[in-house]
Amino acid sequence: MQQYNNSSIAFSKADDVHKKAYLHGLDGLRALAIAGVFFYHLSPAAVPGGFLGVSLFFALTGYLMVVSCQSAWQKNQFGVLSFYKKRLRRIYPALLLTILAALCVSVFLIPEASRSSWSELASILFGYNNWWQIAQNASYFTKITNASPFTHLWFLAVELQFYLFWPFFFLLYKRAKTPSARQSILFLLLALAAASGLLMFLLYQPGQDPSRVYYGTDTRIFALLLGAALAIWQGNRSYPTISTAVCQKRTIATLACLLAAVALFFVMDGQQAGTYTGGMFLASLLFTALLAFVTDDRLPVGRWLDNRILVWLGQRSYEIYLCLYPVFYYFNFRGLTADIWYWALLQILLTLLLAAIMHAVISRTSLSALLQPHISRWHKAIAASVLVVSLILGGYTLSTVPASNVSDDEKQLQQELEQNQLLLQQQMQTAVHAADQRPVIIGPVQPVAPLPFLPPLEKRLPKAPEGTITVIGDSVMLGAAPVLQKALPNCIINAQESRQVYTAMDSVRQLNIHGQLGKTVILELGTNGAFTTADAQTLLDYLGTERTIYWITSYGKHLSWQKQVNNEIHNLAQQYANLHVIDWASVAPSHPDWFYKDGIHLNNKGKTGYAQLIASHVPHN
Repeated sequence: MQQYNNSSIAFSKADDVHKKAYLHGLDGLRALAIAGVFFYHLSPAAVPGGFLGVSLFFALTGYLMVVSCQSAWQKNQFGVLSFYKKRLRRIYPALLLTILAALCVSVFLIPEASRSSWSELASILFGYNNWWQIAQNASYFTKITNASPFTHLWFLAVELQFYLFWPFFFLLYKRAKTPSARQSILFLLLALAAASGLLMFLLYQPGQDPSRVYYGTDTRIFALLLGAALAIWQGNRSYPTISTAVCQKRTIATLACLLAAVALFFVMDGQQAGTYTGGMFLASLLFTALLAFVTDDRLPVGRWLDNRILVWLGQRSYEIYLCLYPVFYYFNFRGLTADIWYWALLQILLTLLLAAIMHAVISRTSLSALLQPHISRWHKAIAASVLVVSLILGGYTLSTVPASNVSDDEKQLQQELEQNQLLLQQQMQTAVHAADQRPVIIGPVQPVAPLPFLPPLEKRLPKAPEGTITVIGDSVMLGAAPVLQKALPNCIINAQESRQVYTAMDSVRQLNIHGQLGKTVILELGTNGAFTTADAQTLLDYLGTERTIYWITSYGKHLSWQKQVNNEIHNLAQQYANLHVIDWASVAPSHPDWFYKDGIHLNNKGKTGYAQLIASHVPHN
């Protein structure tokens, strides 16, 4: 996001160098980045690659770090402490205001949404929130485990960790005595970037949630390093005048990079393997190339991007980033989802308004600004009032925040899920040795390694007996599994917390390999987020037309993607003659007493009703 004002950056070049006092186009690139992130959170199905805006922000941050440090060095003003002070002054005022405002909204307006813990707040303030989320198994793509208005602040943690070592790296570079030594340091930056991209590739596990590699500093720092390497490279080369023909060719190349960057927002998916096995790294290379073209002031593209709208958005991109997720979170919590156009429009306008107000307040509330005589008493009064009210409300809010974000209700639910999983796994281990019992399987099945000279295991191993019903689900099904087993005695249940459609395919394949995929299959998928039509079709095509398939619609009191998921299920039922819908979403709202406080998972009464609904649709012995 916008970490620095580029209006005063100057470069010292050779005599034939094309000098520049202003880096054109950076605000336009910030606007492009925040637009991607904004619309990704507003409608992830429409803009599945919008999260790449974060990678563009990272590249911009790395680039501007070098530019800012170079400028300070030339003025004999660079120092490690001064570097840290500048970063803290830029980041923390708006961040603190965002946290306090969000906590106040939670406590005073939506108390049931007040889930932030002291540990989460500490991780944000001290710059390790990305690792905290990894430790909490808070999946970025599994939405119901991300119930916090601060989920997006992992981004700042990566940047803050980058800031810790960067000034020392910069000093190492500047104190290198020979051009070859400086070139070696530049190559080191590129090598570290490549190592980070390779680490993302190696740590990514197909079929598993990608949040570890998505959040990890070690697997995301390559974009920051690429941006920094570009700035160092630009600072070491000259910019002689170029011909009109060369300018036109490079302008076309710049526009091509810009169009490709926009296209990635619509085609790349954060839940696909290709994103983490080279896709995100290549996207960062593209963003770096785009940054190189745009900052070359011999080309007109940078000036084209300096229109008023893009500059306005770019200059407030940091504040927009801070505000957007809390706004979307509270709207979605109240069921005011973006799939209704006027709620989407209201979320957009409110986010921009709050960001504009925050930008204006923060710019006028520094101590030095408040002491300036040209600042009106009216502005001083507003700034002082905002600070005082924020401190009072924030203090009260923090005093009311629970010590843990896990309520007794949630603890009971989690214990229940863990006990169910353990019990049913034990049942499975004993059942496989008994001919008269059917195993109930919870969680992934261990794969069997294929032999190259034999046909696929699916064609060699025995199939499930006639009448076997296989159930594939997530934590909702996991909680209801014992009750459903009584309602459908001949069922095999494979349920796993945080499961999504794209992760279910591996389990289904292994169930088939082990002869445990029955002629009737029940799917309970969609609770944890929207899925693509392609992923659903891949699953259904694998199950084939000879099986009878039932898909249970998703329901959650505050699931913003519920309507999208259920529409997709109904559309698929029209495409596949053997697919039938069990419309849980039409039954559940009439029984609020069936649920835990999260409005998603079922209590004992709800499990009975849920199992009875399924059994009433599925023929069984």
